[in-house]
Amino acid sequence: MRCPNCGKTYDAGNQCPHCQIDAVLFKGTERLSDRLYNKGLSRLHSMDFTNGIQELHRSVSINKHNIRARNLLGLALFEIGHIGEALKHWIISRSHLRENNPANNYIDKLTNNTRDFERLNEAVVLYNRALDFVKQKSDDLAVIQLKKSLEYNPRFVDSLNLLTLCYLQQRNRQQANATMERVFAIDVRNPIALRYHAILNPTRPRPETRTRTIIKQPAQPGATQDKPSDTGPFKTVTIKESKSSHFHFVGILSFIVGAAVMMGVGIFLYIPALQREHTIAMQNANRQVEAATAARQAEIDAYIENETRFREQIKGHDHAVEEMQTQINHANRAVNVYVANERFRAGTIEDMRAAVGLLEITPLDDLPFDTVSIANHINETAFPLLATHYANEGINAFNAGDYGFALNQLEDAMRFIVPYNPQYPHVLYHLGTLYYRATGREAEAISVLSLLVTLEGYAAFPSNPWGSRRTRVQDMLGNLGQ
Repeated sequence: MRCPNCGKTYDAGNQCPHCQIDAVLFKGTERLSDRLYNKGLSRLHSMDFTNGIQELHRSVSINKHNIRARNLLGLALFEIGHIGEALKHWIISRSHLRENNPANNYIDKLTNNTRDFERLNEAVVLYNRALDFVKQKSDDLAVIQLKKSLEYNPRFVDSLNLLTLCYLQQRNRQQANATMERVFAIDVRNPIALRYHAILNPTRPRPETRTRTIIKQPAQPGATQDKPSDTGPFKTVTIKESKSSHFHFVGILSFIVGAAVMMGVGIFLYIPALQREHTIAMQNANRQVEAATAARQAEIDAYIENETRFREQIKGHDHAVEEMQTQINHANRAVNVYVANERFRAGTIEDMRAAVGLLEITPLDDLPFDTVSIANHINETAFPLLATHYANEGINAFNAGDYGFALNQLEDAMRFIVPYNPQYPHVLYHLGTLYYRATGREAEAISVLSLLVTLEGYAAFPSNPWGSRRTRVQDMLGNLGQ
C-alpha cells in the first residue's frame, strides 16, 4: 500500500516504515480538514464570512497542506479587506504546491496591477490613520479618513465598523444604521456589527436564518385508525365468535386435568435440565464478552498510543511551519523597506507617496539597524515634502477656483502635515472653507475651523492675510451655530 504522506509503498500495517506516520490517523485528519473546508465554503455561500473564515482557519490548522482551504481562506480575507493576511496564506499555499496552484494567479493579479494594489494599501493606511484620530477623540477627522478609505475599498469591513462607531459617538443613528447594514450585506453574522445593532435597535432583534426541521405530526382527531384484519390467517376473532356453539362441561374438565398432569411432568423432568443448559450458556457468553472487552481495550490503547505519537509529530511540523512563516514575514518586511527605498529614490511625488504608504503597513520590529535607518530616513524626508506639495497644490487650486481638485489635495495634505509646519493653519483655513461651502459637510467644517482657532498664536498671526481671514472664520462658525 502507498503512504499518503511520503508516497512510498509498504507491505502492511497502519504505520509507514519510511516516514513513521500513522496512515489511518493521517487520512482521518485530511477528511476532518475537508469537512471543515466544506463547512467554511457553505458559510461563505450564505455570506457568513466571520464563521466561514473561522472554519477555514480550523481546516488549515489541522491540515497545513489543504491547498483548497488555504486558497479559499485567502480569498475570504481579501474579500473583507484583510489584504496582508490573504497574501500571506497564498504565499504559504504556493510554497506547498508550485505547479497548477490558483494561488499563483491570485498573487500575480494582485502584485501586477500596481494601481489597484496601491489603492488597497491606501485603504489600510487611512483606516490606521482614522484609528489614531478616534484615540484622540477627533471623530470628525476620523470620519473623513474612513470615507476616503471606503472609496478605495468599499468592502473593507473594518473601516465600515469603525465608521459606525464614529456615527454612534456623534449620535447620528441614521448614518450608523445605514453603515451597519453595509456590513451585514457583506458579512451577515459579523459580531461587531451585531453588537452595534443591539445598541441601536434594542427592541428589534436581528432575524437569523433558521433551518427547517421535519417534525412528525400527531394524528388528527377523527383520522382513520388502522383496523384489525378481517380476513386471512391473522383474522381478529371476537369474543362472540370464540364462543362454542355446544357447551360440554365434562370435556372441558378432562382437558384441564390432562393439562395439569402434563405440566407437573414437565416441571419435574425438563426444567432442571433447561436450567443447567442456561447456566452453561451464560458462562460461555460471559467469557466471550470478557475476551471481546480485552481485545477492544487493547485496540483503544494502541489507538491512543498512535494518536499521541501523531500529535507530537504534528506539533513538530507546526513549530517548523511557524519558524518558516516568521522567516518569510521577516524577509517580506525587509523587502518592503527596500522597495519603498527604490520608490523614494525615484524622486516623484507619486513614488514618495507610494513609499510612505508601503512603510506605514510594514512593522519594523526585529529588522536590522540599517534597514530601520532607511525607513526612518524615508519618513523624515518624504512627509514634509508631501505635505508641502499637496498644501501648495490645494491652495493654488482654491485660488484658481478649482474647488474639487483643491479639496482632494488639501485632504491629502492633512495626512502628511504636522501642526508645527508653517502651512498647517493655511491648510486648515482653506479646507474648512471648502467644507463650509460644500453641502452636508457642516460637521467637518466645524471640526476643522474649531481646530484652527485653537492653534497656539492664532490671534497673533500677521494681519496680512489673517486679518480678514479671522473675520471670515468667525462668520462661518457663527453661521454654523458655533
